[in-house]
Amino acid sequence: MLNIILSFDYELFLGKNYVTEKAALFDPTDKIMRLLSECNISATFFADVCSVFAYHKEFPDCEYCKGFSDQLQELNRNGNDVQLHIHPHWMKARYENGWQFEESAYRIHYFMSGSNSVTSAPTGKMDVVGQYVNKNEDCLNAEKIISMGIDYLEALIGKQDKNYRCVSYRGGGFCVQPTKELFQLLYDKGIKVDSSVALKQRMYSEAHRYDYHINIDKLNWISSSGIIEVPIGAVQNSLLQRIIHGTDFASLRGNETRGEAIHTVKSKKMNKLKYLFIYNTTQKTMSLDSMPYKQLLYGLQKYYKKYNCRNEEVYLAVLGHPKMLDDVRYSNLEAFIKEIQKCYQDKYRFVTLREAYEDLKDKNLLSYDV
Repeated sequence: MLNIILSFDYELFLGKNYVTEKAALFDPTDKIMRLLSECNISATFFADVCSVFAYHKEFPDCEYCKGFSDQLQELNRNGNDVQLHIHPHWMKARYENGWQFEESAYRIHYFMSGSNSVTSAPTGKMDVVGQYVNKNEDCLNAEKIISMGIDYLEALIGKQDKNYRCVSYRGGGFCVQPTKELFQLLYDKGIKVDSSVALKQRMYSEAHRYDYHINIDKLNWISSSGIIEVPIGAVQNSLLQRIIHGTDFASLRGNETRGEAIHTVKSKKMNKLKYLFIYNTTQKTMSLDSMPYKQLLYGLQKYYKKYNCRNEEVYLAVLGHPKMLDDVRYSNLEAFIKEIQKCYQDKYRFVTLREAYEDLKDKNLLSYDV
């Protein structure tokens, strides 16, 4: 069986937000939650906890802090999995006619050096169960940021779900490399599963730094620190498939823009032959934000065959962002779920990352460090 984790990065736009926090995050998440409930399935939502810390520091009584915690509890009550997502640059953000970020602090590794610690921790008591009360504004490093995030989620969700544990992590922007020191730190704090590896992707920018062009015999593996990997899938680009299937294999074009990314990728001009060659030799992330559901299904079939899912239990994540949800992407998500439930129940199954961990933790997995 190929087990699919519908995973949503629960976050605001990390550049400019053109709409309110409610319109950008809470309203689209409500729509996703209702759809999941109607289809009787659950998803995993990776909560960008540092955003709520930053908002509380600037605006202690703001609606974002309350809405964020209330909706995470509602997601849990509806059977969804809430896990840890860290965009650490929020810890150095300042509000001056909008949020101002330092791209150099985008990766958690920035805070793994003492010289880069910040002295602007959230202070005062929050209107959130069990939140840190840090009166001394101690220097923050990666360990403290991770601890704050885990403690926040476990206190918040644990108030209504005594069985809840924060066991999974997704790095902001897929950034977890180098993994050795970070994964050991996460494991020591109780994180047992990572889902940051976007297979066959690489990016180097002011904010990002990762390369996941790896070849592995097993889709799920375990690092030397003990953290299990459930990666995000990818689909091989094919000019032939693009010609045959037309818009079913073209990138989704949404009908609404609510914000911008933290950085802009500058495309280099190239001639058509070079572009076609590069297109045909690259893979794109299995994202509900940009990939039509028929191409997602095509990619799942490739994984099903390659990793012998007829005889093995294999786990793969598909990516989404509530902030990107518009009518086009909502219809795509709905079609993806319903097509699998109608035609592929003997091959594919929707599970949460917590459920994946419960199965994988007792398996003999390939040891591998990204």
